Amino acid sequence: MLREGKKSKEKVEVFSFELLAYRTLINPKAAPDTDDPQAKLPDYFITADHINPREHVDVQAAAQKWVDSSISKTANVPTDYPYEDFKDIYMYAFDQGLKGCTTFRFNPEAFQGVLVKEKDLENTLYRFQLANGEVVEVKGNEEIEYDGEVHNAANLYDALKEGYYGRF
Repeated sequence: MLREGKKSKEKVEVFSFELLAYRTLINPKAAPDTDDPQAKLPDYFITADHINPREHVDVQAAAQKWVDSSISKTANVPTDYPYEDFKDIYMYAFDQGLKGCTTFRFNPEAFQGVLVKEKDLENTLYRFQLANGEVVEVKGNEEIEYDGEVHNAANLYDALKEGYYGRF
């Protein structure tokens, strides 16, 4: 999310009504990703990261047949997903009767996106050249202070690339 007065995006957590209701009525400690048995969610609580790309298409196809126009849903594709399988997602979507198919695959050079996993940021190095010529290399999830603001490296990289601080 871009906030007024800030030049880079920041992560904002969004929760479904069902999760908030479960926390309110059943287990206030419940969290999506935890090893704490007291806070563990039941198996029927899953996120988009827990299903494969074909299952994303199946979810969209289940709703598509009840919609006259097209609908939108993004299929998350892991960075290590084989190209042939990736290509087949579109044919599978066509075979399921979808009017459109959108995929997201993390590529820090092109676009960060809202679906980037913390693991992807942690495993990606960003290289910045400072005004004094010094080159700094940091992981995407590391915090950097720049121009009086604190950013994670991936979001600062995007802000610089998109021209919020001028071009680099």
